[in-house]
Amino acid sequence: MEKLSSLFVLVVGTNEMIWLQTQCEAQQAAVQFRRASSFYIAAKETISLAEARLNDSDVEFDEAWQEMLNHSTMKVRQLLSA
Repeated sequence: MEKLSSLFVLVVGTNEMIWLQTQCEAQQAAVQFRRASSFYIAAKETISLAEARLNDSDVEFDEAWQEMLNHSTMKVRQLLSA
């Protein structure tokens, strides 16, 4: 009977460890998702702002805006492919 109870404790302990590991991985995935969502929203807003500025005929589209647009576009593509 003692061997059986020891085995039971081992199995329950293993199941708890698996559950804790799974919970930790789920929390990490949620944090990564929130971070990626924030980056995605910010990049989309930057692209929209750059497009609006480009459509304004009085404003010159300079190298700084082009670089920002390129960076944001790459970030969106990276986040969509992940």
